[in-house]
Amino acid sequence: MTTPPSFPVLAGQGWSVHKRPTFSTRVAGHVSGREVRSPFYAYTLYEFELTFEGLSSGSSYPGIGNNSLQSLMGLYLQCEGQYGTFLYTDPTDNAVANQGIGTGDGTTISFTFQRALGGFLEPVSWVSSVANVYLNGAIIQSAGFSPPAVPMLSSAAGGTLAAATYYVKVTYVTASGETLPSSESSLAVAANNLLAVTSPVAPSPPSAIGWNAYVAMVSGNEVLQNGATPIAIGTNWTEPTSGLVTGTKAPPAANTTGWSITQPNGFNNTLTFNAAPANGAVITADFSYAFVCRFLDDQEDFENFMNGLWQVQALKFRSVKP
Repeated sequence: MTTPPSFPVLAGQGWSVHKRPTFSTRVAGHVSGREVRSPFYAYTLYEFELTFEGLSSGSSYPGIGNNSLQSLMGLYLQCEGQYGTFLYTDPTDNAVANQGIGTGDGTTISFTFQRALGGFLEPVSWVSSVANVYLNGAIIQSAGFSPPAVPMLSSAAGGTLAAATYYVKVTYVTASGETLPSSESSLAVAANNLLAVTSPVAPSPPSAIGWNAYVAMVSGNEVLQNGATPIAIGTNWTEPTSGLVTGTKAPPAANTTGWSITQPNGFNNTLTFNAAPANGAVITADFSYAFVCRFLDDQEDFENFMNGLWQVQALKFRSVKP
């Protein structure tokens, strides 16, 4: 779906503005006075009513915007009355900060953007911009994190392993995935010594929950050495005295630390991660949004009350459901 046109911001808009939350409920009464109520809407629909006291059909009244009549009437014609949809940015209800989106379960990758209004939580219909997405309070970049720098290697006395040359790659791990591996580094380690890999520095923003070490004795054949638990940033990895682990996974072929906004059912309101956030990871975001709306009537009254000046006494439209 292409982005719907936006409702124009016009200086000639007047007071007052009406915003009517609307539900639909079936109420069945009984002769005893008792009743049964059944709600039909899971979430409210909003009806808006605006007044425009001055619209200019030319350039004679720049204070209310040149050709502001054409801007508003043009949107109405573009929508063909009730048929088409447009985006309305409510000046009093269009952005939230650190809003809860959901909690990871280790499997789900998509979460609907929502906003709280008092004690009521509901989905938003069109996300216009996202400033930040957080997992457990740590910022997650939409493009994902870059790989760590080339790993720094050293050796220390220990064990009884034969001399060998080691090849190493490292990755960052976040609550939403793992980066591509770093460039390869290598080191010749003498007999009776163990390989040590220095922890990469924390990425910016510092959102990694750890790092993974991939090591082999053949270039390009590195496999994971630290198992399913990432190594904490700032903690180095040292080869065990028993030698390298073999047969585990290779470095990732794709960066899974990022996210995007998707449009299920034609509404731009779903946050989709490249990989499922970890179980229990709290997802929050700072974002702006608009209401996807349609006009309530197939006929609208634009009144020309002075030369070049027009008005609309009651322009009504309502939100539509995702």
